[in-house]
Amino acid sequence: MSMPRKTLRRAVVAALAAVVALVPAPALAEIPPDHAEDHNTAFTNSDGDLWASCESDDGALYAANGDGTGFDLGHSFDPKTEDIVVNRIVGTPYLTPSRTGLTGRVVTRGGNQAGTPGTSVGRVWSDIRHYNRKPTGMLCVDRTLYLAVQDLRRDFSAAPAATILRSTDHGRTWHWDDSEPMFGVRDLSDPPSNPKAAFTTIFFLDYGRDSVNAPDPGVVYAYGLDDNWAGRSQLHLARIPKNSIQDRSTWQWSNGPGTWTAPGDLQGRVPVINDDSLPPGHISQGSVVYDKPLNRYLYSSWNEEFWVFYEAPTPWGPWTRLMTKNFLTKCFDRGRARWNAGYHGGYATTIPSKYISSDGRTMWVQSNVFFTDDQCPSPEPKNLGSYSFALRKLWLTTPDNLVRDPGFEGQRQFNFFGLPAPLGPVEAPWTTEGPDVKGIDVGTALPRQGTKNAWIHPANQQTRAWNAITQDVPVRQHTRYVLTGYVQTSANLTEGYFGVRAGQNVISETKFGPLGPYTRLSVTFDSGANDKVKLFTGYWAPGQDSWLRLDDTAIAPA
Repeated sequence: MSMPRKTLRRAVVAALAAVVALVPAPALAEIPPDHAEDHNTAFTNSDGDLWASCESDDGALYAANGDGTGFDLGHSFDPKTEDIVVNRIVGTPYLTPSRTGLTGRVVTRGGNQAGTPGTSVGRVWSDIRHYNRKPTGMLCVDRTLYLAVQDLRRDFSAAPAATILRSTDHGRTWHWDDSEPMFGVRDLSDPPSNPKAAFTTIFFLDYGRDSVNAPDPGVVYAYGLDDNWAGRSQLHLARIPKNSIQDRSTWQWSNGPGTWTAPGDLQGRVPVINDDSLPPGHISQGSVVYDKPLNRYLYSSWNEEFWVFYEAPTPWGPWTRLMTKNFLTKCFDRGRARWNAGYHGGYATTIPSKYISSDGRTMWVQSNVFFTDDQCPSPEPKNLGSYSFALRKLWLTTPDNLVRDPGFEGQRQFNFFGLPAPLGPVEAPWTTEGPDVKGIDVGTALPRQGTKNAWIHPANQQTRAWNAITQDVPVRQHTRYVLTGYVQTSANLTEGYFGVRAGQNVISETKFGPLGPYTRLSVTFDSGANDKVKLFTGYWAPGQDSWLRLDDTAIAPA
C-alpha cells in the first residue's frame, strides 16, 4: 500500500530538516583558558556530586546527584540509600544572588541498593560491599526521563556494569529490565576482580528542553566510556531509536564519520574521539550539549587538574580541542593546599542546555570539588561550596567575533526577594571604569536586539568624570582588526570615545557626540606587538543628567 501524499510530504520535510540541521557550521575559535571562570560563582543549597541533568517538558531541570542528600540538607547523609538522589531544579543562574535564583527539591532518593523496579532508583548489580550506584547521564524526551546508572567501585577504579532507567512521572518512580545489566557484567567476586567493561559510563546528547532541538526526532544519541568513569582516551557514540532506548539490540555505534554498525554490534564501533595526548586521561564522564544558536556540539571533559573541552559540527565529529585549562594540582605538597575558594578545578563537568544564553555564547559549567584530610589541608570552607550543584561561566567566541558576551546576553539580573528586576550589574567578562553608575537593562524595550544591553547613567548629575564599559580581548600580534559596536546616547553628550587601548595607550579610537537611535561605530586597528587589547566605550560626563547605551560589539579580522 502506498503512503498517503500528505504523510509522504511530512516525512520528506522532516528528513530534509534533519539533514539541514546537521550541515556543519563554521568552527568556533580556540578559546583561551581565561574564557572559563576560575571558580564556581553560582551556588545552591544542595549536597552531592555528578549532577547528570536534562530539562524536561515542564521547564524544570532534573538532575541526579551521587553521594549526597541533594536538595535536602535537613538530615544526615545515608550512604546506603543516597548514593543516588533525583532532584528537580527551577530558576536560573542568570539571577543574582544565585542561591535565591536557583532552587530545588528532592524528587526521590535511591532507596535499597538491591532494589527492584518501581521501588528504587536502579540497583547495584555487583557486590554491594565494593560498589555504589552512580548516575552518569540523563535524557529528557517525550515527557519521559531516562537515567544511566553504573556500578562504580568504591575506590573509583572500575565500572563493570550499567543500565538505563525510565521514568514517566518526572522522576518519582523508575523502571528497567531487572534480569541483567544492559552493558558490562556483574562483579560478584571478593576481593573485586575489576572485569573489563565496554560502554558502562553513558551520557546522552542534550538537545534542549524535552529534546526539542533534535534534528531527527526519532533518534537519540548516547556517548560512552569503557572500563571506568574517568581517565580514558577514547569516547564512543551510539545512535538509538527513541522508542527503544532500553533495548540494547536496537543500538547502533559510530564506526566512521556518519556511518553506523548494524544494530546491537557493540564490537564494531570506532571511537569518535581518541585523545592520548599527555598528560593522559582527558576523556571522562561529562556532557555533550548542542549549542543551537551556534549550531555546534560541545563535549566538556576533565581529569580534575585539567579541563579539556572539545567541539564538533555533528554528533560524530570531527571533534577538535576547543580549550584546555590547567588548574594545577590541589596541593603544592601534603602540607599546603593550592586550590582555594577563588581558584579550583573540578570533576564531572556538565553544561546544561537550559542555561545557554540566547546567543549561544555564554553558558554555565557544573563541576564538583571535594577535599579529604589525607589529600592536603582543607581550605575553608572545606568543600569550597562546590560539592553541590554549583556553576561557573564559560564564554565562547567565534573567528568573526573575538569579544566575549558581545551582546550582554550572558549578564545577570538582580533578584530581590524572588522577584527579578529589569536590570542587573555589569559583570565578567565585562569591566568598568569611573566612579559613576553602570548596569544592564534586562527584558525591556531598550536593547538594540536580544534581551539585554549595557548602560552608563551617573546618579550624580553634576559629575564630569570619565566612565566606560570595557573588556580585555585576546588578539594575534601584528594583525589588523575591525572593532564595531552600537551606541545610543542622551542629546547632551559631546565627549564620547569608542576604541581599543594597550594598557593606558590608545591604539585607535573614534570620538562621538549625541547619538539618537543606536548608531554603528567602527574603528580599524593594528594589534602591533600586543596579544591583548582593551575595548572601551565611554564618555566624559557633561555636568548634567546624561546617559549612554551599548549593545552588539565585535572585534573581527579586517
